[in-house]
Amino acid sequence: NGVTMMHSIVVANRDDFTLDQYLCNSQICFMYVNNRSHWVVATAQTTINNVDTYSDINPAPYPSQANTTLLNLANPTYTALDTYSDTSAALHGLYVRAHSPVELDLVDPNGNHTGFNPNGSSQSNGIPQSAYLSITHSNVDNPALPPSVTVKDLVLYGPSSGGYTLNVIGTGSGPFTLDIAGVDQSGNPFTTNVSGTVVPGLEYIYKVGYSSTPGVGTNLTVLSQGTTNVTITQAAVSGIASGTFVATKPVVGYNWTAVSGVKSYTLTINTINKTTGAATLWQKINVFAKPANASTVSASVAGHTLNTKYSYSVSSNP
Repeated sequence: NGVTMMHSIVVANRDDFTLDQYLCNSQICFMYVNNRSHWVVATAQTTINNVDTYSDINPAPYPSQANTTLLNLANPTYTALDTYSDTSAALHGLYVRAHSPVELDLVDPNGNHTGFNPNGSSQSNGIPQSAYLSITHSNVDNPALPPSVTVKDLVLYGPSSGGYTLNVIGTGSGPFTLDIAGVDQSGNPFTTNVSGTVVPGLEYIYKVGYSSTPGVGTNLTVLSQGTTNVTITQAAVSGIASGTFVATKPVVGYNWTAVSGVKSYTLTINTINKTTGAATLWQKINVFAKPANASTVSASVAGHTLNTKYSYSVSSNP
């Protein structure tokens, strides 16, 4: 009807208060349903057989059954909101979209996290006014067709200016792409795109500088990308090799020359205290030579802390 609608906010959970506010002000809300594989347009509050719910316009049966409710769904609820408004106020913020196979974790200048949490629950929303969504759309015209490729959306509304750390964690093998946009208080967008290749556990770390000041823009710096390779040379000491290094990337590839007739090795990795120089065991890994007659042996180890000193030693097993 000629009304220009602008994207407002994303809410990564069920939030009836926010939904009711938008409906009462005649604004648009998309409700994500069916495990976020489908959306419907919320139209009003309603009660069916004494059960409070929401009426909606569902594009799946439209137009034969345009007006339905959440109760028509097998799982009669919604798990996220995508909202739009006809107001013209600029919505400054930071927006990241990841095209799989990765998860995102964003850390604000105060150390708060929003996104994937590999050490606990599947996600966190610790940064104020933020949301993290994993979205896959099914084909409503032909459900037998495969769904769309999953995208991960991470959004911050009205963030403070400063440096943010974006961790990109591989959950599968293959290429990924990031679309990053910063919008200042005047509504000016600054966008950038980056890409890479991951395997499960491989992590890319980016520094994202955001400013809400008009005209300043958003900048991106690669802090750590891919794998650090540590070539372990033969040493005339007990065992095969040993040494120290400072981790510049979270995944380290250890490579050493195979010893004839040895089929397995023990790789011992210690962290080194910067003050005392004391070594603390971090990991001890049994590594097999593959194939048995290989001239070199390699082990890729994830989870190293950046700018931390490590020592390593390799010994052969009887």
